[in-house]
Amino acid sequence: MVSQDNVQLEKIHLSDMMKETACETVYYKEVDGKKLRMLIVKPDDWKVDDNRTAIVWIHGGGFKSGNFSRPEIYLPQSHYFANRGVVSFDIQYRLITEPGVTTNNCVQDAKSAMRYIRMHSKEYGISPNKIVVVGESAGGYLATSLVTLSEINDPADDLSISAVPDAVVNCNGVVDFVKWNVKGAASEEEIEKWRKLSPTHNIKSGLPPLLNLQGESDKTIKPEITIKFHQDYLVAGNKSEIVLWPDAKHGFLIIGYTATEEQNVRAVNAIDSFLCSLQLIFGAPNLEI
Repeated sequence: MVSQDNVQLEKIHLSDMMKETACETVYYKEVDGKKLRMLIVKPDDWKVDDNRTAIVWIHGGGFKSGNFSRPEIYLPQSHYFANRGVVSFDIQYRLITEPGVTTNNCVQDAKSAMRYIRMHSKEYGISPNKIVVVGESAGGYLATSLVTLSEINDPADDLSISAVPDAVVNCNGVVDFVKWNVKGAASEEEIEKWRKLSPTHNIKSGLPPLLNLQGESDKTIKPEITIKFHQDYLVAGNKSEIVLWPDAKHGFLIIGYTATEEQNVRAVNAIDSFLCSLQLIFGAPNLEI
């Protein structure tokens, strides 16, 4: 593993990354007796006085308990980016299957995690101004909520610390709760409720760069929802890119789910290319089967 100043150009194999499970565990928050974990993966040559880029990974799973609703799900990707000089943080958040938990609480936890990371940036050898968030499905909702839903915060947080990342990667995220929750006829009150919780209905100017990755064969999040989010983000004067893959289904970033290994590699390399375009990492994507 190498630093961003000395990029390793040899190919990295997905099969090797799938064997990597090592990480540090910290607890960034406790709510009602429940401690929320954060898994940290650092490059081998990491030093505390580094000024590295960080990636925060937010898992999906429909905000519910399940095989994919855990922070370990993106450890292989975290280890790949450790090879690229990046420190990764894989976060746990409360789920709506837990008593009294709503999607608002999920947003609050994502913001608390961001504030924790930024507050401890020196300790983790990262720059507080080079934090990228990658989220898939429900995690894509939380990633995009960080930059659009400014009014939802945990009252216990220090709001003087920004929870807004410096770049966002939205992988088939639930960006429109109106489309997601409203079925058939609905009152204006109900529609307005979901509009207030939808990233696509709360876009403003001055937001960080955004990459949208979307499968055109996705039956859970239809491509037109992500396309509209991308277009509205641009109209507001923000930087947004979109990649549409005809063969990709929902959850293409997860290894062993709907995607082939070739599709997993393609998604990781697309994220890598985006970060290179922002000069957050250097060299060229180098993951392969």
